[in-house]
Formats: sequence, structure tokens, C-alpha cells
Amino acid sequence: MSRSKKGVSKRMLSRLKALRPSVLELRRRSLVARDLIKFQPVRITFQELTLDPGNEADWQILAATLAMSKFSESAGRPASWTFDRQIELLRLIRQRRAKNPSLSVKQACISIAKDKKSPEYIRESKPGGLYKQYERARKQLLADKMSASPSTLLDNWYDFLGLKFDPTTK
Repeated sequence: MSRSKKGVSKRMLSRLKALRPSVLELRRRSLVARDLIKFQPVRITFQELTLDPGNEADWQILAATLAMSKFSESAGRPASWTFDRQIELLRLIRQRRAKNPSLSVKQACISIAKDKKSPEYIRESKPGGLYKQYERARKQLLADKMSASPSTLLDNWYDFLGLKFDPTTK
């Protein structure tokens, strides 16, 4: 994605430019917050989000919520690798390496990708992509392990998977 200004995509800039005329019109009218609630879309928004138009903090919450929903960079295909799928991949790699301890993780990924019994989302991936997801899941579990309190369920993932992660080895 090309960038026209540091940290802002061209698509987002075009969305902002499209809003300029309506913002200029509201500025020219010199409207204050209590005048804006007279507009039907604004009133409906406050009702749906259960916000108080008399509260300045609620106006800030409204502005932030609308900005995030309108200008987030969420275009494109949704991520196919969820945390559950990564856990499943870790389990498959562990099982494959338990059968043949001499296999490296990359070799296990190759054999899992070729296996017709593997789930479809795994068969569609290339071995390099599987290894990349393995690394992401491993790092995520390690980060969660380091930051989680003992009462959370994340501490039980290691026991569930039978894995012992060492951050210095791969």
C-alpha cells in the first residue's frame, strides 16, 4: 500500500477529503454540541450507543468510535489463521515429531502440508506458511505465558499441548 504522508494511506486520505465539505458547512454554521443533537442521525447515534449528549466525554467517545469504524484499515480478506487454528497446527506438529523425533519443525510442516488427512486450511497452505504460523503461535503462547497471571487458562495451554517452549531455541 502506497503512502502519501507518513503513517496515512491514500485511501484514508481520500476518505478524509470526502468529509471536508460537510465539516466546513458545520463550522460555518458555528454549531455547538447542543445544536448538533438536533440532527436526526446524531440523535439516533446517541440513542443507539446509549450516550449522553450533555456529557463532553460521551462526545469524545462518539468521535473516537466513529473515527475507528470509518477509517480503520480493515479492508481485504479476513485472517484465516485464528488462534485456535494455530493451536491445532502446534498439536499436529507435536504429534508428527513424536512419531519421528528426528524430524525438524520445517520437515514436520512439509509432511503435514502433504498429508491428505490434514484440515483443508492446512492443506491449502505452503510448508513455509505453516512454519510461519508455527512461529507466530509459539511466540504468542510464549508472550501470553510471560504476561498471564497463574489463574488464567493460558497457563494450561502448555500442559494441554504437552509443549515446553524455550525462547532461545526453535
